[in-house]
Amino acid sequence: MPNNQTTFNIQHSTFNIKASLSPELRFLIACCQADPSDDDIAFIQNSSSILHLAVSHGILPLVYKTIKSLNDQNLLPNDQYTNTLLTDAKHLYMSIVQKNMLMTSELLKIMKLLEENGIEALAFKGPALAQMAYGDITLRQYSDLDILVDEKDAYQAGKLMSENGHAAMLPLKILNNRTCLHAAKDFSLMSKSGVLTELHWRLFEKKYAISVISCAGKKKCLSVTINGKAVRTLQNELLLVYLCLHGAKHAFERIEWICDIDRLIRNTEVHWDAAIAVAEQSHSKRSFYLGLSLAQSLFHTPLPQSVQSHISSDTVLQLQSMTLEQMSEKKEGRSDFEKNRETFFYQSQLFDKKSDMLRFYLSTFFNISTTDCQTFTLPENLKFLYIVLRPIRLVWSYGQKLFVSRNS
Repeated sequence: MPNNQTTFNIQHSTFNIKASLSPELRFLIACCQADPSDDDIAFIQNSSSILHLAVSHGILPLVYKTIKSLNDQNLLPNDQYTNTLLTDAKHLYMSIVQKNMLMTSELLKIMKLLEENGIEALAFKGPALAQMAYGDITLRQYSDLDILVDEKDAYQAGKLMSENGHAAMLPLKILNNRTCLHAAKDFSLMSKSGVLTELHWRLFEKKYAISVISCAGKKKCLSVTINGKAVRTLQNELLLVYLCLHGAKHAFERIEWICDIDRLIRNTEVHWDAAIAVAEQSHSKRSFYLGLSLAQSLFHTPLPQSVQSHISSDTVLQLQSMTLEQMSEKKEGRSDFEKNRETFFYQSQLFDKKSDMLRFYLSTFFNISTTDCQTFTLPENLKFLYIVLRPIRLVWSYGQKLFVSRNS
């Protein structure tokens, strides 16, 4: 049921925030509004075609829906440009619809396979999020399927899928190696139809100190109906916190991730005390309030009084400013090393406690990572060798990237 929380005045200027973004990003944000204002419509009317950018931000379906609606209301010029824009947008939209329907069908098959073999699993993001937050599996772009199982079931789930037409992208034995299972968080498999599935046993790597969000029983899950089938997914409050944390981890580089937060709040019932409690327990209040602040600033998301003071704090506003600056920056020409360095610094600012930040630094450089397990899959009795192999791999990897950066 829709959330009817009262919208309160934003304590910083939305106009100034949007004005700091590039015209291309402002066009996309205007097309993603739940209820476009006159200013949004005017901006769309005077913007050039940037459909490729809409696809890269994961919001082409919303852009097409908005343009088509405005055109049906005769609010766009009846000229060659508009006709071309609509034709191109429709073509891209229909290809996304076809892909989403294929992926949804694949998701339902996987969930049925796991259920029939006694493995409790839930789907998150992808079709489940599209249905919950947008009410339609075709209104959100997704490139893969995300399924969460208990860590103890990871190997059996991966084995079942590999025996039923899903090719493992890495050796399946990784899922039977406790050291690698502890270091990693997901495992990739590809179906015969080309659908990529990420099989998760946790939602974040351990270095982010986020442990409270997990497949922790049915009490923290609910069902969403997709194509007439009930599919288990994360509880609204857990999903909201996850979306904020996931977006923050990636510096909200895709508008889609902010739009997801807005639509989930608008179209589901969120128990805010419970959501805030999850953010506090997972030491992720900064990321949580950053996501809410961006959603309200860019999409006028209705938020309760209980979060207003938090999203207007100096810390959150500084993070928001840093995020918007990164969103508007041109990334072309930068080396992977430079991008990774910027991401690392950004992520280090998200932690609520200095102890968590220190853990993040130490874990990044010293803990066994997913890449280590992929590079050197060692048996349990030889896992101590990772202590030696990891620094060698890091020095070699970053040395190469630094060399390329300086000589490019």
